[in-house]
Amino acid sequence: MKRDDLSIKIFDGLAILAVAFLFFLELCRIYSGGVSSDDFEHLSSAWWIYNGYEPYRDFFQHHNPLFWYLIQPFFSLVNHPLEAFFLLRQFVCFCHIVDLLLIFLITRLLGGSKRVALYALLIYFSYPLLFLFYYIQGRPDNPMLTSLLLGVYFWIQFFQKQKRVFLILCYAFLFLSFAFLQKVILFFIPFGIYQLYLLYRKKLSWKDVGYALIFPVSITIGYALYLYHIGMLWRYIELNWILNFYFFRDYKIYRLTVYDWIYHFLFCTFLIYGILKGKGLIRQLSVLLLGFSCLFFMIPKPYRYYYMLFAPFMSIVVALGIDGIKKKYFKMLIISFCLICASRSFLRCSKAIEPPVIYKFMSYFKELEKLSENEWMNYNSPTIFSLYLKKPRQYYWYNLGRGALWDMHLFHRHEIQNYDNWIYQNKPLIIIGYRILNYMHTPDKKSTDVLMELDEEFLNKYYEEPETDIKVYRLKTYNAKRNKEGLL
Repeated sequence: MKRDDLSIKIFDGLAILAVAFLFFLELCRIYSGGVSSDDFEHLSSAWWIYNGYEPYRDFFQHHNPLFWYLIQPFFSLVNHPLEAFFLLRQFVCFCHIVDLLLIFLITRLLGGSKRVALYALLIYFSYPLLFLFYYIQGRPDNPMLTSLLLGVYFWIQFFQKQKRVFLILCYAFLFLSFAFLQKVILFFIPFGIYQLYLLYRKKLSWKDVGYALIFPVSITIGYALYLYHIGMLWRYIELNWILNFYFFRDYKIYRLTVYDWIYHFLFCTFLIYGILKGKGLIRQLSVLLLGFSCLFFMIPKPYRYYYMLFAPFMSIVVALGIDGIKKKYFKMLIISFCLICASRSFLRCSKAIEPPVIYKFMSYFKELEKLSENEWMNYNSPTIFSLYLKKPRQYYWYNLGRGALWDMHLFHRHEIQNYDNWIYQNKPLIIIGYRILNYMHTPDKKSTDVLMELDEEFLNKYYEEPETDIKVYRLKTYNAKRNKEGLL
C-alpha cells in the first residue's frame, strides 16, 4: 500500500471515530444535562394548545405554529406533562438523524463518494458555530431543517430523473419547513428566483410547477381562512413578521471566531469553484447557494441557531471541494483542521454531560398543586413550571421581554404586568426562578433592558435561603403554614 493511500485511510478512520463519538454524545444529551428555556417555550405552547388555547390569541408567540401542533399529542402519551420533555428530545434527535442521512445522500447524489459523504458529516458535526447540543434542543429549527433538506433532496432527484412526483414532494417539504419556522424564507427567496429563471430558460415546465404548488397553496389558503375565522389573521402577520423585524434588530450580531471564518472561507472558495468549473447539478446548486449565502450573510444573526440553516449546505460544498483537491497534502491539511474542530466539540460536549436535572423539579410540582395560583410565582418563564398551569397565567412570557415590549409598543394590545411589584406587594409563599424582568424602554425606543436580579435585601428580609441549586424561595412564614395545614 502506498504511503499516501495509508495516510488517507488513517484520516478516514479518524473521521469515522470522530463522527461516531460526537453522535454518541448527542444521544446521551437526551437524558442528561440541563434544560433550555427554548425547550419549555415550545413545550409550554404545545401544552396550552393541548388544553384548548390558541397561540397569538391566548398567549404570546412569534413563531409559526406547526411544531406545537405536531408535538402536543405527546402529552396524551405520558402520565405527567413533564415527561413529555423526553419525548420532545427524542423527536428532535430523530430529526437530526434524518438530517445526517440526508446530508450523506445529497452528497452522494451530487457525485461524491462514500468517503466524501463521510467528510460532509464530519464538517457538519465539527462546525464551531453550532455547539453539538444545539442540534438536540426542542426548537422548531430542527424539523424545519429536516423538511428543508428533504425538499432539496427531492429537487435534485427531480432534475436527475425528470419525474413530476419529485417536484411535488420538493415543494411539499419546502412548504412544511416554512410551516415550522419562517426564517427558512432566507432560502425561499433565492430558490424562487432561480425557479423563475429555470422556467424562463424552459428547463422547468409551468405544468410541473402548477401541480407542485397545489398542496402548499391549498394549505396556506385553508390556514389563512381559519385564522380569519377566529379573528387572528392580522395578528399572525403582526407577530410573525412585523414584530420579528424589530425583535431581531434589537440584538447584537453574533461574533464569529477564527475557526468559523476558516470554514466560511473554505465554503466561499469551493462554492465559486463549483460555479466556474462545475457541471450540471453541481453548477445549478452552486448558483442557488450563492444567492442564499449572499442573503444569509447580509442580515443580522443574533443567535447561533440561525446557522443551522446554513451548516448542511456548507458541509456538503466543503466536502465536495476537498474531494476536488489534487494535492493530497492540502487535502489532509483541511481534514486535519476539521478533526481539530471535532475534537474541540468533543471536549466541550463531554464536559457538559451531567446527571439528569429535570427530576429535581418533580417534587416542586407536588407542592405547587396544593397552593392556589396567587400563592406562588414563577418569574423566569417559560420553564418546566409552565407545565403546571393548564392555562396561560398571562398573555406574555415572563422571559420574552423584548418580544412582549415590541408587541405592546407597536400594537398596544396587552399591558405588561409589573411582576416584580406584584412580588413585593403580595409576597407569595413560593418564588421559583432567579430573575425578574425590568420592563423599561431605553430612550431611543429601539432596545429594551430585560433582566435584573430580584432584590437581595428583600429576599433576605422575607424569604429563606434556597437549599438547592434550583432557586426556590419560601416565605419565612411558609414553614409554619405548611406544618399547620399539613402541606407535604
